[in-house]
Amino acid sequence: VITLQEAKDNLRVDFDDDDAIISRLIRTSVDWVERYTCHKLWQRTESLTSDGCPIEVHDYPVTVSSVVKDGNPVEYTTVNRSDKIIIEAPKDAVVTLSVGYGTVDAIPSPLLDACYKIITYLYENRDAYGLGIPVDIQGLINQFRRGLF
Repeated sequence: VITLQEAKDNLRVDFDDDDAIISRLIRTSVDWVERYTCHKLWQRTESLTSDGCPIEVHDYPVTVSSVVKDGNPVEYTTVNRSDKIIIEAPKDAVVTLSVGYGTVDAIPSPLLDACYKIITYLYENRDAYGLGIPVDIQGLINQFRRGLF
């Protein structure tokens, strides 16, 4: 989502001594934004096993790649809601999902800006920062929150 060089440019860091720290902060910032909003910022595959009850997936964006039971495709239904997708599949079926944005350009800019702000905040306050996303950053991304709050 954010390369090391992009983060260093944003921080105005032109030396390599803190590369490991900055790389870790990139991962932390993306994780914080993903958890806070339920938007997956980078595309990946996830699998869930159905217990026979409807599966609610709040991660966004999301598409169902396959639903199989005992290695064979099975029928399933999906309902798209504004804040989630509901998947109904037979008990013990494995639901494979593609979650996340396919390109950086597809990520809403406030979510990406929030990552940069978190990186800056954590880098500048390495020894004294609170737990969680600062209030000004929350204001930037509250409109993107999905799922249970």
